[in-house]
Amino acid sequence: MYYDYSKSSNYYDALYSYLELARLLRITQNDLVLDVGCGLNHLKRVYRNLIGVDIARNSKADILVDCRMLPFRDKSFDVAISVSVIEHINNPELMLREMCRVARKVGIVTVNKFTGKHDHRHLKEYSIFELLGLMRKYTDILGWGFGGIGRKYRFRNKFLKMIVNWLIPQWIVSEWIAAAGKVRG
Repeated sequence: MYYDYSKSSNYYDALYSYLELARLLRITQNDLVLDVGCGLNHLKRVYRNLIGVDIARNSKADILVDCRMLPFRDKSFDVAISVSVIEHINNPELMLREMCRVARKVGIVTVNKFTGKHDHRHLKEYSIFELLGLMRKYTDILGWGFGGIGRKYRFRNKFLKMIVNWLIPQWIVSEWIAAAGKVRG
């Protein structure tokens, strides 16, 4: 399988998503991190103890593997993360279950369905409520958050931006959402 990375987010947007998830999970430089669906393996520049897995042959993954059957022992990683992958999976619960099996903490970033269809390749887009509901089956939620205010709501006038942010809930206009949890058991 080959994936068209030209339609993916640019380096800085991806890194922002990764770093927000790392903040929620409190990842340290000593943690062994699994990046599920690593794509161009952006986070490898930040964390030296990172293993990236992906199914696409043109990715920069350390290991080519399907995320629904990870070839690692139970609890072999401190943290497993996935950024903008769950919306491309036809059975996301299998991916999440595998991530929880191999790691002590799990974090997922996805686009927010309330800002409209983002990509024709997405099988399902999630709201923060749906993502948290899925993760609560396997984890105790450590934290969750949102990406920047949606592209269509960027204002140069700070006062106008403040009013819009006050009137419209952030979970409606955010471009992506992130949830992090500590795996039970």
